[in-house]
Amino acid sequence: MDITSVIEEKVAAIGCYESELNKAFMQLDAILVLSRFWARELGQKDGYFEAFEISRQWVDASFFTAIANNSNQQVLKQK
Repeated sequence: MDITSVIEEKVAAIGCYESELNKAFMQLDAILVLSRFWARELGQKDGYFEAFEISRQWVDASFFTAIANNSNQQVLKQK
């Protein structure tokens, strides 16, 4: 995704997370280099891009039934 138009806002936002700045992937130079890397991977000479991965997760319906049953049992025990 092209983030060239919002790279300044992204940098400013990341700067708000002082407690995270000790992590290598949150350092400004790492963020800019990676964004430039993705731009070049897509054949762009200029600009900043980010890569996203679609992640689909699901939970079996029986999971919610089990939670509901457990909650009902806890309520009954308290009475």
